[in-house]
Amino acid sequence: MPIERLNAPKKEPLKIEWQCFSRPFHQPQKQVLTTLLLILLLVSIILFFLRQFSLIAVLASVYFVYWALKTVQPQKIKYLIDGDGVWVEDKLHKWDSLKEFWFETQNDYYLFFIRSLQGLSHLIILTAPADKEITEKIKEHLRSKLNYNPPPISFVDKIVKFFNKHLEFNSSPETG
Repeated sequence: MPIERLNAPKKEPLKIEWQCFSRPFHQPQKQVLTTLLLILLLVSIILFFLRQFSLIAVLASVYFVYWALKTVQPQKIKYLIDGDGVWVEDKLHKWDSLKEFWFETQNDYYLFFIRSLQGLSHLIILTAPADKEITEKIKEHLRSKLNYNPPPISFVDKIVKFFNKHLEFNSSPETG
């Protein structure tokens, strides 16, 4: 019996576990959706007279996707970081198949991006609430196993940040 205990693989203790939405979610005000719909209708009327029906269909499709992503609440997912790797629901991403990570903040969430050496997307995104205690634990555990390597900020990233800052689509209810 003691020999079996000595030969048994030693598992590292559970490191950190949390639940969060599968993507950042912020319920928009109805005013924002209505304003965008009115702009779309105005542009569609102009395009109708120019006989640009396919462009009208594309704009309507883009608005529908935006509306769906903003109004349908995503599912909550269980995340776990342990000695074996990173678990997203029931899928394990082992440490030896992970390369590097970085994180960003978006609305009230931290997004942890992990580059993988396997799979089609090669990018695993962990969503965490903006709770300082949880995010610091996640950063600490990821840094102990992976390299921290944020990508350089591209021109497109700068443009997106500029428009997010100046076109306040995510206004809070207090300002609205």
